[in-house]
Amino acid sequence: MAADRAAALTLRRKRRLIAAATALLMIFAFLSSCRPQGAKAWRVIDGDTLDLAGERIRLFGIDAPERGQSCGPIACGTAATEVLADILSAGPVRCTRVNTDRYGRTVAHCRAGRLDVNREMVRLGMAWAYRRYSEEYVRDEKAAKKARMGVWKYKSQPAWEYRAR
Repeated sequence: MAADRAAALTLRRKRRLIAAATALLMIFAFLSSCRPQGAKAWRVIDGDTLDLAGERIRLFGIDAPERGQSCGPIACGTAATEVLADILSAGPVRCTRVNTDRYGRTVAHCRAGRLDVNREMVRLGMAWAYRRYSEEYVRDEKAAKKARMGVWKYKSQPAWEYRAR
């Protein structure tokens, strides 16, 4: 009888130990998935250009204010750069190549998590639809203009005209 009791106690201890070890492994797995996975793989150059894992990417179909450009009293070039960084922070950044521009940059559609980065920049009024290359974001531009967001808040000059000066 005493041997049976000792065996039952040992079996209960083993089960508790296994349950505790399983719980610890589950907690460890959860915490590992929540931990940042090292340094981000991207760096913003300006409102429509980023460096992704060493590759220079120009966002397709949009044109953001240049770094030194102002829109009324707002430094919209700087603001566009900051907004792009915020959008890219939404999740893992993935870009799909469309072509290569004359400067050797990859021109691409990019996503940050579930966000369409190119569309978000235009939707927030931080870039113009670059009709010279695409009509894809014209509807988003019209909505931003109607809402007077970003570059539409004050009188502004499109980036392609600013560069031409």
